[in-house]
Amino acid sequence: MRLDVLFLRVPQLLDEPASYVILPEGIQLVTILNENGLKSLYYSADFLGFARKIRAYPSHLRKRTLDNDEEKRSFLNLSHRKWYKMRKILKKHLPKVVLIYPHKSYDYTGALLAAETVKKTLPNVKTIIWNVLGIYDYFISSPYVDFVVKGNFGDTEYITLSLVQKIINNEGSFNEIPNIIYRKKGRTIHTLTKIVLENLDNFPIPDRDFVVDKNYYPRFAFGWIEGPRGCIHKCNYCRMSTNVAPIRVRSPEKVVLEIMQVYTKYHTREFYFYTSSFTMIRKWAEKVCDLIKEKKLDIIFQCYSSPDEINESLIRKMRKAGCFRIGIGVENANSDILRLMNRKISIEKVKKASRIIKKNKINLETTTIIGYPGESIKDIYNSILFTLKLKPDGFAIPIFIPHPELSITQILKKEGKIIDENFHEYYSSQPKVRLDNVDLNVLREIFFRYNDISYRLEKIQVYKSLLNIRYLKAKIVEKSFDIFNRLLINIFYC
Repeated sequence: MRLDVLFLRVPQLLDEPASYVILPEGIQLVTILNENGLKSLYYSADFLGFARKIRAYPSHLRKRTLDNDEEKRSFLNLSHRKWYKMRKILKKHLPKVVLIYPHKSYDYTGALLAAETVKKTLPNVKTIIWNVLGIYDYFISSPYVDFVVKGNFGDTEYITLSLVQKIINNEGSFNEIPNIIYRKKGRTIHTLTKIVLENLDNFPIPDRDFVVDKNYYPRFAFGWIEGPRGCIHKCNYCRMSTNVAPIRVRSPEKVVLEIMQVYTKYHTREFYFYTSSFTMIRKWAEKVCDLIKEKKLDIIFQCYSSPDEINESLIRKMRKAGCFRIGIGVENANSDILRLMNRKISIEKVKKASRIIKKNKINLETTTIIGYPGESIKDIYNSILFTLKLKPDGFAIPIFIPHPELSITQILKKEGKIIDENFHEYYSSQPKVRLDNVDLNVLREIFFRYNDISYRLEKIQVYKSLLNIRYLKAKIVEKSFDIFNRLLINIFYC
């Protein structure tokens, strides 16, 4: 039977471990489409097989790929193996509509290339660029893109459902559907922009059975669970700052019900709460932890939290529920740079949060941005030194990325400081802003030097975590099912 909708997670230049997970927003949308009679599948064009054993991406592999002109050419001219597989999937399922999701800035080039691939493979298919946070004209100006759905004005699931239904039923006008852009007779039409908020508890629980090649995914790939939508902070460096909708959240009961289904059906034991901060609504986070304990779910989970939301009683409760890793944003150790970032969290709060996490025997991971406009080489090394003094179990030191939808990027663009808009290279190892006081080659070397240390720490952390009985049990269960699954694939699919 011909497919109505193919949800396409855009392929990217690097083979990053982030490609090995099933994004909650994507599988949620696909489940809603199926529930409303539209045969739909979720397909990650980035995922080509089994996942790496270690989550971190080795610096030497990242550098080798990004410095390889032949690899970049094959990606840009659509001869890369990812495009080859994507064409096979398109011809197999023959979708009527393809929803293309550029998850990060480095997906933007890939989104347009994906739309081109779709149109050249199946000319009559309609293409929708989904959940875009800005630079709408960049996408809709492509002759291969039919529609754009804006993602920074609230919830887009039922907007997208209405759009797809109209396309498939050939119902004509799209003007009454808010927050979309489309072309008609050579004109670009923007429909009404308004904040759209849904009752998230009315959404069906995401069904991972709608994932293409789901048998090839590792257990932890099924365990990404959506937490609160939105963010209370408006940091200048973050794409989330463009989101104008308020915080929305599913009830703890609905969240834990999803965890229970994934736990039972896919034998997943390691979960990740996919949200800007798991702890932004304290009562919600506490209730989720209480329900995990009440249901006697023998799971482990990790999350990201804002340092100003960390306190002793909450962290203790999270640990008892199975939390084994918390990431926090250090971002910078210079208060002047923090002000430029609009990062309204003090260094003292970062220190306090780190102490509480470490005291409760939860792995601490930190993120420290380098190369932010106005920063000196001394500021960079001071921030790194501050990060290392926190004694994190893992850390990331990304170079500032001038995401094109950010207001600071527009300022830098006017000043002539943006190096290029090759979005397929907008990774955290690639300097894209000219700095007054920092040599960009030195900046890149700093990134690779310290992220190589982080990669080694990641390996050590994995082995240290095995001393945690709960973690060990969870990984044994997952690994057993992954090995068994691979054997079945080798027997029946090869």
